[in-house]
Amino acid sequence: MNEIRTLKNQKEIEMAYKLCNTVFFKCESFFERRYPHVFNECNIDNLFGAFHNGQLVSFIATYPTKIDFLNLTLNTRMLGAVCTYKDFQGNGFSTSILNYIEKELSNKTDLLVISGDGKNYLKFGAMIVGQIYEVHVPKEKLNVTQLEYKIIEHIEELEVEKYYNAYELKTLPKFFRTLDETKKMIQGHLEPLNNEHNYVIHDLNYQSFSCIRIGFEGDIKIAYVIESVGNLKLIVDMNEDFAVKNDCDKLFYRTTEVVKKHQDYTFSTPITGTMKVINPNLKLSALDIFGDLNKRGHYPCIRVDDLNFL
Repeated sequence: MNEIRTLKNQKEIEMAYKLCNTVFFKCESFFERRYPHVFNECNIDNLFGAFHNGQLVSFIATYPTKIDFLNLTLNTRMLGAVCTYKDFQGNGFSTSILNYIEKELSNKTDLLVISGDGKNYLKFGAMIVGQIYEVHVPKEKLNVTQLEYKIIEHIEELEVEKYYNAYELKTLPKFFRTLDETKKMIQGHLEPLNNEHNYVIHDLNYQSFSCIRIGFEGDIKIAYVIESVGNLKLIVDMNEDFAVKNDCDKLFYRTTEVVKKHQDYTFSTPITGTMKVINPNLKLSALDIFGDLNKRGHYPCIRVDDLNFL
């Protein structure tokens, strides 16, 4: 017997952890530590699954937010962690969940946003709205700067309000995130995983912040930029200096094309984002979810995890 519905309890959230960690080859505690505000009983009405004989076999996480765009405040659901156990793939479970989500949310949501352009999303009716890039900066292109900045390893050491203020300065269209959600996100980020170490770095004037993870791919030591908010030049300088001083072999960004204007980096094939308008009263033909620089030179929040929880 197959059933499409929202998750009901902590036991089913734990089923979702296991499914996501298995499909995406993550360590056992990855999703619950990295996204505590998403995989949480307080958000359980936004977690959707396909059950086969009582077993969760396919899953989509959503998270409610708002986008401020052209004097409109759009009620938005971010979709991510879209996954199905291998033995159940090809049976239309994820498509059925997408259709169920649209039906359930259409009277209270304007947009569904996904950072992907898979055939199932396009068939679902999502439109292409923007692109992000993976950027690998090798050690020989990294620069040591004279910039002074602070390194945070524990949430108690961070003035979260100042981080949140920098987040609020990012360009439009922007995603709304509360102070409490910001604190939970950072707290989840700072939890160590396996042989990885996580940090928040910021300049001494609290204008710019980066969440960075130091980890390995085989023997290659990499500094992964999870999120950056604030002034672009400060961010680039801090990230590169931090990677050099931690003896990293490369620096990794997931970002918009905006960094191309400032650095001679090598960019991957773009990852295309999609969205679907599900409010029948809203006429919106295009929206660049990934943003660009505004006139003050502030970054849009470079957080792919907000779009696709990976």
